[in-house]
Amino acid sequence: MDVAQTNVQLYNQIRLQKYTDEDLQLVRRAYDLAKRLYSGYYQADGVPFVAHVVGVASLMARLDLASDWVAAACLHNVYTNGDFGEGYRHCAANHRRRLLVEAVGEKVESHVFRFFDWLRRPPGDVLRYAEGVDKLDTQERMLLVMHLADLLEKCHACGPLYYGDHRWVTEVVDRDGAKYVDLAERLGYPALASALSNAFKTLLAASIPASLRPTHDRQKYMRLEMPPSCTRRPTVKGRRALHRIGRRVRRAWSSA
Repeated sequence: MDVAQTNVQLYNQIRLQKYTDEDLQLVRRAYDLAKRLYSGYYQADGVPFVAHVVGVASLMARLDLASDWVAAACLHNVYTNGDFGEGYRHCAANHRRRLLVEAVGEKVESHVFRFFDWLRRPPGDVLRYAEGVDKLDTQERMLLVMHLADLLEKCHACGPLYYGDHRWVTEVVDRDGAKYVDLAERLGYPALASALSNAFKTLLAASIPASLRPTHDRQKYMRLEMPPSCTRRPTVKGRRALHRIGRRVRRAWSSA
């Protein structure tokens, strides 16, 4: 499966797939929010994290799923690791949920929340649902498809091999890859199953020069890179002004 990595590639893909103007607007709103919540964030392989969520959305569209699922894929993991400005991870607080509802509507937000609450927050692995796929409702089945699309996007270009520590991906693929392929088949998506199988085989057989990997093994997931303009130190004149302001504030507090 071809995987879009930029918003323009995604827009062109879904436009050619005959999604409606309303569908395109929904996906555009989802991407606009995703780029805000992942601004400055990169995967451990150096790929902008927003490219990952675009790739997941692209895969959902390749499966001809409805636009609410394509939009949800753009935001699928924001309650786990999105940057809402408070510094919290693994949180679906009400104000966060309201932000998503205002941007993309209740239907898309419900998919994103259920992905977090049903698949990502409880302990265990999604494979625990494999045997009972037929008993799941439609939303739950689609959430499993989105999880598989997430895994495929992560592995399709051997990205984990460029992490500082890729064992958390490659060991899972080596141990459970066949089960994930079987799950895609059980869900009724043979094309997804075939793409997963090919990606897993390529990932496990490939090797890359050590010079292309990070210099330390702490880069496992994602990292924030601040632009130089946001980390710039004030000038000497500016620092002196800040010291004067600090002295005034301290004197005011001491005399109060």
